[in-house]
Amino acid sequence: MRQVRQQWQPKRKWNRYFLTGPVADLQGYIAQTIQRELSVILKADPAPDPDELVTRKQAAQYLGLSLPTLHEYTMRGLVTAYRLGSRVRYRKGDLLNCLLKVQTVKHRAA
Repeated sequence: MRQVRQQWQPKRKWNRYFLTGPVADLQGYIAQTIQRELSVILKADPAPDPDELVTRKQAAQYLGLSLPTLHEYTMRGLVTAYRLGSRVRYRKGDLLNCLLKVQTVKHRAA
């Protein structure tokens, strides 16, 4: 049996609202929608604690790097590492600052 592809249909009829609704109502609707979406995002992804310590593997994943590249950046001083006994840890706040440094270095070299 052959399947029939359905054409994409919008969930809401935006054209009707844009054409018939007053501008003030539209602005209110947009503001409510933005607030609702932001509250969902902020609940799902709370701000990281800048003093939280993470492992090498977590830091590499957070920065989108391989472990050898993270080690190289640590040796070059782009990322600050902390030793806890024989273990290496990274602070989340330092990783956020490192993202800016790495982007700057990449663009400067090009």
